[in-house]
Amino acid sequence: MRKTIYILMTVVFCLMLAGCSKQVNEYGDMTIIKYSEIFEQDELEYYVYIYRPYVNNDNNCPYCEAIKSEVFAYANYARKHKQARPIYIINYNDKTTNAGMYISTGENQSLNATTYTEIKIRTVPYLMLIQRGKVTKAWDEATPIKEELNQQKAK
Repeated sequence: MRKTIYILMTVVFCLMLAGCSKQVNEYGDMTIIKYSEIFEQDELEYYVYIYRPYVNNDNNCPYCEAIKSEVFAYANYARKHKQARPIYIINYNDKTTNAGMYISTGENQSLNATTYTEIKIRTVPYLMLIQRGKVTKAWDEATPIKEELNQQKAK
C-alpha cells in the first residue's frame, strides 16, 4: 500500500513539473508570431519584439545580440508574473512567415497603428507596446528597449 502511494505521489509530482513553464534560453523558447498576427493576441496589453537572429557574420544584428539576454530575462519574468505584459517575437529574417511585412526605406513607423499593414520596419531590434489593439509606444534602439524591459521587471 505504501509503495502504491509513493508511486502515485511521484507521478503527481512529475506531472506538476511537466506543467511548469519552460525557461527561456533562446528565441525558440519564446512565443513566435507572424507579422500578420501582431494585433491578434488575446491580451489587452503585450509587447511585440522584432529581431534578426545571428546567422553568420554577413547576416546578423549586433544590437539584437547585445540585448538578447535582457529579452530572455524579461520573457522569463513575464511567464512567472501574471501582471507582466507577455512578449511575442517576430523573426525579421523569416520572409515566408512574415509575408506582407513592409520594409521601410525611411524610419520605423508603428505608433497608433491598428493593423499590421500600417507598420513599417527599417531597422531592428524593434519593440512595440500594443494596448487595446493599437501600438501606443515603440522603441527602435537597443538601449531604450533594454531600459523598458528592465523597468517593467522592477515594477
